[in-house]
Amino acid sequence: MNILPISARSFDTSSRTTATPSAGATAVASDAPEETANLLGDIEAALAETRRKIVQDRLERAQEEMRILRQFSVSPSFLAFRSAAIGRELGAAATDFADLMRDQQKSASNGNGPVENPNPGIAQPPQTTLPLAFSEEDEETVNGFRSAILQAWALLDISMGDLMAANDHQPSDEHMASHSRNDMKDGLEALNALAGPALALRGVFFL
Repeated sequence: MNILPISARSFDTSSRTTATPSAGATAVASDAPEETANLLGDIEAALAETRRKIVQDRLERAQEEMRILRQFSVSPSFLAFRSAAIGRELGAAATDFADLMRDQQKSASNGNGPVENPNPGIAQPPQTTLPLAFSEEDEETVNGFRSAILQAWALLDISMGDLMAANDHQPSDEHMASHSRNDMKDGLEALNALAGPALALRGVFFL
């Protein structure tokens, strides 16, 4: 039996193949990250819309209750109690809304980057409205919160003044009112921070 040397041996490699991904598989793989990003974007937008609706509902309920309190004659103690509670709720809701707007602003900034001047040779007027991430509806909500907080603050001051005039003022009443004013102040600070420079209304609360 003759055995050929290794160098002389021949190997049949015709049956050996290397698996390579098809064009279709490559396309699916490349599209997956984009589809995931789109899905996450849709989820984020839905959550933001839900948060917006919740805070707007809280604002509307507070506005409606204050309308009722102004419409009917109630005792100073009841008015103080309810206006303080409304003030705390408005302050917390305004802060939540400001958090939502900051999150929305951050997402818009990450996705779009800074806004360029379309006419570099022409000076653009200073920005006097809320940043680009804010819609007209968002601006109305911010203004609605400011107006409602002003009303709640006024109702609280009126009721506390009536309690003192009637000599029906308790230390717990002042503690309640102080807590409410602090929450309303926090809410206004959060809203004012969104617009940049403090607005004229800020002086009412931060003299």
